[in-house]
Amino acid sequence: MHTFWAVFMPDAKIVLNGTGVTNAYNRQEGSAVTGWIGDMCDVVGRSARRGGGVEESINDAQVTIRRATRADIPAIVHLLADDPLGQRRERDEDPVPVAYYDAFARIDGDPCNELVVVEMHGEVIGTLQLTLLLTLTHQARTRAQIEAVRVDLRYRSQGIGHYLFVWAIERARQEGCHMVQLTTNASRDDAHRFYACLGFVMSHIGMKLDLTQSSAVAPMERTMVGRDSA
Repeated sequence: MHTFWAVFMPDAKIVLNGTGVTNAYNRQEGSAVTGWIGDMCDVVGRSARRGGGVEESINDAQVTIRRATRADIPAIVHLLADDPLGQRRERDEDPVPVAYYDAFARIDGDPCNELVVVEMHGEVIGTLQLTLLLTLTHQARTRAQIEAVRVDLRYRSQGIGHYLFVWAIERARQEGCHMVQLTTNASRDDAHRFYACLGFVMSHIGMKLDLTQSSAVAPMERTMVGRDSA
């Protein structure tokens, strides 16, 4: 299965109508961003120039983006599994396997990672992970990567995904990132169109190596021994 890379550059400006997301979310304090879907966002710049539309809104629905807590793990795992691809790779069980809690502890303790949820009427209906990548490339500028985006099936195509991405892009800007990137499975045609409307450009072809398979590349020691003995 092919994976494509998409990147978002700063020339696609996003404006939030009166929500003040740029200053509303404090990572250290874990404060939340609350907005009213239906009177919330306009996408301008490249997305608008390309005719990218904004998802249909939920009228009069108050949603909150906040930092995930340990108590949110069952809901997050359910969202990750409620997907044709996720069904094959996640374990949506009761109780939730301990590996998910262990991973959450590492994510939550990493200053370069933010796992957030979207909450509406006290229910978790979406999630996203934002990771800061510190590199020496592009003159040592930081980039952000978006992973594990899910919205409850009942609320898709109603503005929740757009709300999440507006938040993530603004958070990346706050952290001084020059680029936001993501990978997307080649089979997700609807997702490709959604990302393009937000201003993401399909720029790379991604490749992955499954280290759980016996056909994975041999360890370096074995490779070097074989070379020396030839």
